[in-house]
Amino acid sequence: MMGSGIYVISPEVAKKAGPACVLSYMIAGIASMLAALAYAEFGVRFPRAGSAYSYVYFSMGEFLAFIVGWNVILENTLAISAVIQACGAYIDSLMNGAISKFIISNIGTLTTDVEHSYFNTEPRLLAIAIMLVFVVILLLGTSGTSSVGNVLCAINIGMLLMIVAIGIWKGDVRNWTNASTGGFFPKGWQGVFSAASMCFFSYGGFDAISAAGEEAKDPRRSMPIATIVAMMTVTVLYTAVAACLTLLRNWTQISQNDGFPDAMQHNEVYWAKYLVTIGAMCGMTTVSVVTLYTIVRAAYSMAEDGLLCPLFAVISKRTQVPQYSMLIFACVSTTIAVFFNIETIVDMLSIGTLMAYMMVTCGLVVYRYCGTGDVSLEFRRFPRLNRVRPPFIGQRAFVYLNLALIIALSFILSFAVQGLWNDPTYLSQITAGTLILVLTSLLSALEEVPDPCQTYRMPLMPWMAVVSIMVNCVLMSTLPGITWVRLIVWLLIGSIIYFTYGIRNSELERRYAACGKNPENNIAL
Repeated sequence: MMGSGIYVISPEVAKKAGPACVLSYMIAGIASMLAALAYAEFGVRFPRAGSAYSYVYFSMGEFLAFIVGWNVILENTLAISAVIQACGAYIDSLMNGAISKFIISNIGTLTTDVEHSYFNTEPRLLAIAIMLVFVVILLLGTSGTSSVGNVLCAINIGMLLMIVAIGIWKGDVRNWTNASTGGFFPKGWQGVFSAASMCFFSYGGFDAISAAGEEAKDPRRSMPIATIVAMMTVTVLYTAVAACLTLLRNWTQISQNDGFPDAMQHNEVYWAKYLVTIGAMCGMTTVSVVTLYTIVRAAYSMAEDGLLCPLFAVISKRTQVPQYSMLIFACVSTTIAVFFNIETIVDMLSIGTLMAYMMVTCGLVVYRYCGTGDVSLEFRRFPRLNRVRPPFIGQRAFVYLNLALIIALSFILSFAVQGLWNDPTYLSQITAGTLILVLTSLLSALEEVPDPCQTYRMPLMPWMAVVSIMVNCVLMSTLPGITWVRLIVWLLIGSIIYFTYGIRNSELERRYAACGKNPENNIAL
């Protein structure tokens, strides 16, 4: 989590929001914190590898879990692509662009229309070598990975603090107040929220804590603490670093490839250029390894449940790493990094991340008011599940309908606030907001499933959960239409895989059949 996002997307975020990108990071940090609270509760109750996929599986059933897991695979694959591409750009900047110039001279370009193309100017072949390094690190196993990661993370944090110190020393407030470049809010609040949707990439690593819940010694205590402390620390640090970048360099002149080294060079702090590059490489290496680990664990959980090919569940006896899965996703991520530009990757990554956060929060609401529904017999080994008696189907249907209406109204409210609908009377905003309050009040009137284990619980349910859902919907609505088209295509591909392969090979289906039960009915716990 710490570091890679700020290095990778800060130039793009500044391009969308200007100096107000500091507000974008704050908004994204608060929204991620709300999602993190939901992840933490699920991680405490169900410490099983798979993170968002497993949580939705427990709360809302197999199909929605598959969709979320399919999205998690997409978002993390794209995250690695963005990071290894940025790593290559930072290395190239140290060599004054020698690598990119060599590729253009000897291989050629992919596009000359940088502003309107989805592709890189030239193939980013350095991404291949960088990915090989990350794969080797992960093949050492989780113990080796942890040792390397701790050292790299410490170096990265030191470099981020150095950026803040240099920003205080060399920063120029005129870069925030210059009227000729739009001042602090050159793109208005529309730009701030549009940039905030991209900033989620910077905070996306917290779900790796939940993904490794199976391996934690005391998940009920350590996971909520680790999640909340990490989110608070990262939000403060990212906001400070983004502020320093826009103070060191006017937002219109920030380099899109190597923003921080370029800012150091512009302010004649030449020694810092090299240190920042080292810190960036350390941060991006750590996050890439963790993200690749998260992908293979999610795919492992889905394959273990019979929803993906068994190849993804094959684990190396020596390192305990799903090696085939890792190699497959490494190849896909590298291919994307070589050909597609960072803006295309991050937009698609953001919508997948936001959707996963929203679904996990919805799953928590369903779980708190309805208990578990369609779960496999294996999950009955958790003490919590053995004590829950799901309420009648009417309440479950009511909760689902309520959440669906809240999501729809959140999008309506967002579109109205953005001015996409010409409504000078503000009737649509007032109506949508009022209905959301009414629906949330109806949810709060329901009786929650009792918690005899007295584990960690997300506070202020359902109000905090609804705020989280609304924020995710608002940020999703600011993303370009083509990003929605790509998401729909990806989900259609996933649905085809589920209905042609997953549903036929599902472990849940087999266990229901073995018990002589109909898969459409809930298990009486």
